[in-house]
Amino acid sequence: MAILNREEVVVGILALQGAFVEHQAMLKKLSLKQKIVVAQVRSIEDLDRCDALIIPGGGKCDQCELIEY
Repeated sequence: MAILNREEVVVGILALQGAFVEHQAMLKKLSLKQKIVVAQVRSIEDLDRCDALIIPGGGKCDQCELIEY
């Protein structure tokens, strides 16, 4: 089922660096038809639950190192 047609969407925020708390606060302020569940992602298991992922802050090199890991 497409994400846009669901009642609830899980948005993960990579919580290893950057301003993930601020991103979480902004998502909670949104007023949408769909319920947005915010999950802090710190492991592959956390990521598996997500429909979308926000990668906050950090430099390009930091993000590349995390992706390669």
